[in-house]
Amino acid sequence: MSNRIKIFWLLVLIVGVFLIIAAYFSKEEQNPAEESPNPSAIISFSTPPKPDSKSPSPAPTSPRPMPTVPVNTMIGNLPAAICSISGIITYISPNTYQSTNAKISYKNIDHPSRLVYWDIKPRADFDVGPNIFSGLKIPDGEHDITATMKKDIAPYKQYSLTARVTYGKFVNGDLKIFESQCSGETIISIAY
Repeated sequence: MSNRIKIFWLLVLIVGVFLIIAAYFSKEEQNPAEESPNPSAIISFSTPPKPDSKSPSPAPTSPRPMPTVPVNTMIGNLPAAICSISGIITYISPNTYQSTNAKISYKNIDHPSRLVYWDIKPRADFDVGPNIFSGLKIPDGEHDITATMKKDIAPYKQYSLTARVTYGKFVNGDLKIFESQCSGETIISIAY
């Protein structure tokens, strides 16, 4: 290759790199709003400053509609979770049960990854759900309880089902996971 051709391709390469860098920075300057989060969705985890009693407060205006808040802004920012369970699950055969208002009701679940822990007394081999709030309405909602017997024979005719739910709270700037005991119980009855 002659020197002229080498110089030509070197200049093409330098110009190409320059254009790519210029396009990258000009795009960033033209659309800064796309790169930064929406100011209405930013949540501060610090205590807001107290208003200065000497400065006049603005006159009340007509209420503005509240923006829709994404789920991730609820994380750790809701009061302690509360829940209750109720109803009866009656097994009429080893593979068939009838639910009579067996529900879990909950409030203040701050994220879909929060869990439900089930306790059965006397101890038995059941799969109980829901076990996680993913796919359920949060922060507040209600869902049917399901209980599947793992074995065909249950040693007792009646079981008591209780539950606990997890929720997050910020403590000294760190997200901590807590549990809340649900009120009430669901009865599992073996009728066959």
